[in-house]
Amino acid sequence: MTLTVITPTDWPTDQPSWKMRREAEKIAANFVTLNGFTQPVGKYTANTATADETVTGPEVAGADNVVLNMTGALAAGRALTLPTAAAIVAAITDPYVGKTYRLRIMNTSSGNFDWTVTTNTGLTLTGTMTIAQNTYREFLVTLTSLTAVAIQSLGQVAAAA
Repeated sequence: MTLTVITPTDWPTDQPSWKMRREAEKIAANFVTLNGFTQPVGKYTANTATADETVTGPEVAGADNVVLNMTGALAAGRALTLPTAAAIVAAITDPYVGKTYRLRIMNTSSGNFDWTVTTNTGLTLTGTMTIAQNTYREFLVTLTSLTAVAIQSLGQVAAAA
């Protein structure tokens, strides 16, 4: 297994192309190549749902560190249903048994209500699954097979502005 950090060293440093190189360096710093497959190191998605919501695979997978920020103004506690294991696996570049990544789900709603993470087909959830207003909960996501995913809560932290 090889791990390579991508750097845009092929681009010339002279003339106007230096701007393109600088932008590529910023982008490349957020990607790694593992066994020939490129995957982002970090990924952020905002979701404005204000009612019960089923999120998609790309919202909760596809990088080594994934952040899903639930920003909609809640008027009551709501269920946040995760996608199926198949949808999570499909959103990962080069999935393999034993792959792990971090998932952070934030609740930055202006309403003082909780999101409760709920399961779906092929998922096993362990630990507390509620996410209070202005906090985030960290999860360790593990592909236990290519059809099953374990999601372990690692704790909740106050989200600083």
